[in-house]
Amino acid sequence: MASDEVLVREAKPEEYSVIGDLVVNAYRTLDDVGDAAYEAMLRDVASRARGSRVLVAEVDGELLGTVTYVGPGGDLAEVADACAGTIRMLGVSAAARGRGIGQALVRSCISRAISDGAERIRSTPAPR
Repeated sequence: MASDEVLVREAKPEEYSVIGDLVVNAYRTLDDVGDAAYEAMLRDVASRARGSRVLVAEVDGELLGTVTYVGPGGDLAEVADACAGTIRMLGVSAAARGRGIGQALVRSCISRAISDGAERIRSTPAPR
């Protein structure tokens, strides 16, 4: 029997390709993928996982969303702010929207920011 329970966890290296596709496809459905260089960055999960936490949301073993959480002072933060955690590259499968996937990912980032001692959390929109 299927459940709707969303599990948020750190991504596994063997999932990086699927995660890259997921976030690019999510951005494309919103006409927000940016230029070729940004698409390549979205797909390069391995590089961002080295300096941040790439999280996935799964339901019944299916990956439905992803986000990159950058801790305070992290290199991937687009704004230099040693007191802030940053939410980046949030994407949810179009078929899974409206099921709380994005909310679960954002809540996980907020919890991580609190654990990291961040005073605030930032979210940066994709470039246009």
